[in-house]
Amino acid sequence: MKKFTPLILLGVLVAAWFGYLAFKDRGKLAELRLLTTGEMSNFVIFEKPKPLPETPFFNRKGETIRFADFKGKATLVNIWATWCEPCREEMPTLNTLQIVMAGQNFQVITLSIDWQGYKVIDPFLEEYKITDLDAYWDKSNRLPNQLEVVGLPLTILISSDGEWIGRMDGPAVWNSNDAITLMQKAAE
Repeated sequence: MKKFTPLILLGVLVAAWFGYLAFKDRGKLAELRLLTTGEMSNFVIFEKPKPLPETPFFNRKGETIRFADFKGKATLVNIWATWCEPCREEMPTLNTLQIVMAGQNFQVITLSIDWQGYKVIDPFLEEYKITDLDAYWDKSNRLPNQLEVVGLPLTILISSDGEWIGRMDGPAVWNSNDAITLMQKAAE
């Protein structure tokens, strides 16, 4: 019986470790869910991560970018268009969120679905003094369907592990204390 005791103990430890690995992300999601209050009360944190589309989009240089390229930092992705009035209203608050969160394991990016691309994106960003956000363009316009966009803006949250963990349909005040607290937790 004494020979089996270390084996039983080892088995319990291995099972506990695998249990921890299986549920650690769900624990983080539960913690994030508790922070969806106030200005973030419409932010939905998923029960478990969802797969992200692999459809490419483009940066200003015309280089192909995919959501997987942002792995390593929690990333808030705002899908928007220059003709969208709520997008116009919230864009400055996203810029401020990026400034407030600078230096943390977090970034805000914008993904425009404008057909005209940077010909309309850049003047918009200049007009609204959006200086701290990286702007990308969904040239194919396939991502709105793949991300189940029902209206603009749509903002999605990607964990530092590269998993889609939440979404907010519609505009928000992204420089509010509620948003900052939620994003700081996401950045941990």
